[in-house]
Amino acid sequence: MTTLPANDTPPLDQQLKSLSQMAGKLRSALLPLRANLPANICDELSHMEIRLHRASLEVGSVAEERKNLFALADISQVINSTL
Repeated sequence: MTTLPANDTPPLDQQLKSLSQMAGKLRSALLPLRANLPANICDELSHMEIRLHRASLEVGSVAEERKNLFALADISQVINSTL
């Protein structure tokens, strides 16, 4: 497995979304083998997929809010410098 340089790392919300999709694909691949798997494994993968998806939405929302707050701070700095 190769590692990406720090500046090429996708945002956290995209990483979580990708993990959610992987959990969903894994669950789908394991469904035909359900009888041979430990009890509730597919259900647990489904719950993991949902939790990761929700986390990606929350992280994305926080990142967007953070970006807006930085923009607001920049605007207020420009206004204060003209006073």
